[in-house]
Amino acid sequence: ANDETTHIVIETISALARINKKVTADIPIEAANQILQLYRVYHSDPLIGQDIIDLFRLLSTIPKTVNALASTFIPYIADIINLHSKIGQDFKGMESLAHSFGTEKSSTVTQTDVLTLPNALDLLGILVKNCPLEDNYILIELLPKLLGLMSRTDDISVLLHGTGCLRTYVYKASPIIKKENLTKDVLTVVQKLLEPSTAEATAAHLGYAIINIFTKLSPKIETDVLMGVVNKIYKTKMPSILQSLILIFARLIHTHPDVILEFLSTTSLEARISLKVVLDKWLIQQPLFRGNYTRNVTFSALAKLFKLKDKRVETLLIVGFNPSHSNVNSEVLAPFKILSTLIRALDNEVTGKAQQEKKSQELTKVTPKYHTAGDELSERLDTLEGDDDDLDDDDDANGAIAVNLDELQDQEDEDDDDDEDDAAQGEDKFFNVKEGHDGGLGDYETGSEFYMSELLDFEIDEGDENEEVYEDDMIELGDEYADFLLIDFLKSFFEEMKEEELEYFNACVRYFTKE
Repeated sequence: ANDETTHIVIETISALARINKKVTADIPIEAANQILQLYRVYHSDPLIGQDIIDLFRLLSTIPKTVNALASTFIPYIADIINLHSKIGQDFKGMESLAHSFGTEKSSTVTQTDVLTLPNALDLLGILVKNCPLEDNYILIELLPKLLGLMSRTDDISVLLHGTGCLRTYVYKASPIIKKENLTKDVLTVVQKLLEPSTAEATAAHLGYAIINIFTKLSPKIETDVLMGVVNKIYKTKMPSILQSLILIFARLIHTHPDVILEFLSTTSLEARISLKVVLDKWLIQQPLFRGNYTRNVTFSALAKLFKLKDKRVETLLIVGFNPSHSNVNSEVLAPFKILSTLIRALDNEVTGKAQQEKKSQELTKVTPKYHTAGDELSERLDTLEGDDDDLDDDDDANGAIAVNLDELQDQEDEDDDDDEDDAAQGEDKFFNVKEGHDGGLGDYETGSEFYMSELLDFEIDEGDENEEVYEDDMIELGDEYADFLLIDFLKSFFEEMKEEELEYFNACVRYFTKE
């Protein structure tokens, strides 16, 4: 194979492995060596390099194959990391590493190899995830060196891939981390990653890593870590980065709602209470969160927050942010924004399901031997300050929504005309509605209309087979509040509103704007 055909060979091997893992189950050391040589040559190629890593990830899931890969790749990865450890405090980034290569040469690592460190950390994480650690203890011996490396570098790529690797270490090796007394060192690195001076782009895996730490290493949640998360949320603009940070608080709302609301309501950042910081960013970006686990937990946490009817939430003014990106007088009471976000979510889920079913039917007519669930995504609509009209008379045709939201409003209006008149005069049984004078997003979210459409780079697509790669550690937590189909959960939520909280529901809907 040459440069033009190598990717075809790699993709063919990957396809064979997916069809029949027995074909590749007995890959010998020689074959693993060939994969390593291909990686060393093509690691920087945007097409072939990624194909090789994908093949490596696939083969590492096969028990017999992963042993050959581990025997071949671990010494290579260890040499690269050890080189960093020898350079020590002199290492600040990839350029300094290449400059220092001449004085700290390894027997197996070339000057080109040392620049593959970020990808090497990805390979290390894959091996930690899939190798029996008791048979490859060198993987554990590399953890302190990884922590040291992350504590002294500011290189964005190294910190990004290093955090992903650290996430996997905590996920798969937490008993050994505790046994080796490395928990404090892990938390020290996390604190560095949470610092405002650390680049936002390094934090794609940070929230997930912290959740694993709280779950597996340090059940006593450090309040300084939580405050660091609030600070990071405040500075973060990319939805792909924000979602894992928000997920930390979404899980805590499920498990310790009163404690976390008290914490967020009694702490502040730059004259904003922490609860406002978190909900402002959360509700602006919720429609863009990716991954079934993340979306299920965050949407269900919002539903729980709404049903709590907690005064700390009911009296909180947050950024409304409508689809026209208006920045003027856009603050609304938090329950109104939460409810409108949930309504929009149900509308999106129903629309997406209808589109998938239609596409599936069309493809089935053309190719009757095959079945497809369809992967067309529903349109990602921005949340707005009110939108119950979006769920209209076409609902039955678009998935048979069990709850007619217009009917909820009509039923309440028949018995509550007087209350509506009072609300129009500023008097309300549930809410003391005040006009927001914050000026909207202002400098707080400058450019939000850009990042909502241009900065999505989380490598997860709904329905994509690669989703499990990024959420399997979360899924294995076994959270019951994440184990459902989102469309079913949302329908059930609105049914409950209809049966038990109709008056409260309509008190919120009454203030929705008609846009």
